Amino acid sequence: MMGSVHTPSSMPLSAGRIQDLSPVLLAALEQTRSSACITTADLDHPGPTIVYVNPAYCAMTGRSRDEVIGSSPRVMQGPLTDRSVLDRLRRELSSGQPFSGETVNYRTDGTPFLISWSIDPVCDPTGTVTHYVATQEDVTLPVRLQNLVEATQLLDRALTDVLDSTLNSADARQALVDATADGVSKIATVGRVGVVLIDDGDATQTVAGRVEPQENTQFRVNFGQTVSQSRGWLSVHGLTSDERAFLDSDGLKRFSERVATVSGALFEYQRQRDTAIRLQRSLLPSTDISVPGFEIAARYLPGSAGLEIGGDWYDCTVTNGRLTISVGDVSGSGVDAASLMGQLRLLSGHELARGSAIPDVMAVLDAVCSDASQMATMLVAQIDMKTGNTELWSAGHLPPISFDGREAQILYLDVAPPLGFLGDASVQPNLLQLEAGHGLFLFTDGLVERRTEIITQGLERLCAALILAEGLDAMVRGGIASAGDQVADDVAIIAVARR
Repeated sequence: MMGSVHTPSSMPLSAGRIQDLSPVLLAALEQTRSSACITTADLDHPGPTIVYVNPAYCAMTGRSRDEVIGSSPRVMQGPLTDRSVLDRLRRELSSGQPFSGETVNYRTDGTPFLISWSIDPVCDPTGTVTHYVATQEDVTLPVRLQNLVEATQLLDRALTDVLDSTLNSADARQALVDATADGVSKIATVGRVGVVLIDDGDATQTVAGRVEPQENTQFRVNFGQTVSQSRGWLSVHGLTSDERAFLDSDGLKRFSERVATVSGALFEYQRQRDTAIRLQRSLLPSTDISVPGFEIAARYLPGSAGLEIGGDWYDCTVTNGRLTISVGDVSGSGVDAASLMGQLRLLSGHELARGSAIPDVMAVLDAVCSDASQMATMLVAQIDMKTGNTELWSAGHLPPISFDGREAQILYLDVAPPLGFLGDASVQPNLLQLEAGHGLFLFTDGLVERRTEIITQGLERLCAALILAEGLDAMVRGGIASAGDQVADDVAIIAVARR
């Protein structure tokens, strides 16, 4: 900011006497690439009068000197000129202060453009303001570029957030629509926004968007990607003719290309994730398990971290008057982990059907894991259906939780090494009497593990949630709810209660 400019007493600057400027100063104004305009200091109606403009001013505005000398600077103003900025200009100049700001001005052909300008008082030797000197710059392009960058960042951040969340498909798509609309508003700066995203890869042709009115739509750009089968459009409506002329159409077209890429990525991610989840669930038994004398509830919950399916499983078998429930977790993720999980579950069911003891079942599974160079944990509860006598076996797995309608507590067990590292280690049972009305809650670690806390905190939080639940299904739902939005890994749950 220049502050007040004092002209030498030997060279007073009077209205209409721009020749009174020193030759050096005049040459500098004529040759600078910055637009310069000098006016009188009359702020009251009809306002200041232009006494000088340089060639850069004429080039920026499209007006010749003959057109503007002797006229008001208000010739540059129009419907989109920000009145609040002009009010601040008057207040600051009236108090003797310099001014700087941005607003929309108009070229001689009526084209609106964004200027950034500064105005400084010019004082005579007595300190009286005699003139104002204004320097102006057309900032339309850099401001539009910055708006486009910020809109693109909003969109990319929204994609990252929804991919890292547990939102269902519809809510994730709506979040992307909202971010797109915010980006369009940032670029357009005027009007009302409409956004529609369509996934043609979905049999139901999923549509998400902000519904636009059919009338008065002055701008619309369609986009589409045949590879990802996504398409849609952006629109801006409710514009005046001046707003339509000022609209950054090129920026919106460039933004629409980014929207097509991002929405296509989200749609493809959702399709692949849905396929992965269906594959994972196809390897698990039904959650509708009926065993006389017992209530059983099971649930598989896919995690939010990435497309890859996991190796978590649950199972339930009845052989020779004994009810056996189990959960397990293969290390890693992806097709290999899911494939090994399927083998382990089917093998354990086969061995139990043959009447094999639990240590023998685990020995078979240990050999499979060892051959695959992978590790798995497993927790088994085998219940005598007549007496309620229960044996609990753990190969490196988290402890179960027992409950009786009044309290829930963690059952810390003697734990054998995980499958794949079991070898010749002795696997010993932990004994429990399961009375009528009592039950067991078995789960995999995704339900209680968080990066920000130790595992015992998650276990205690789960116990507290189970106490509040009435009924086994409510208990499973409460256990899942206790994890909140922190479930990044897959979760398998099976709970049993003796009637």
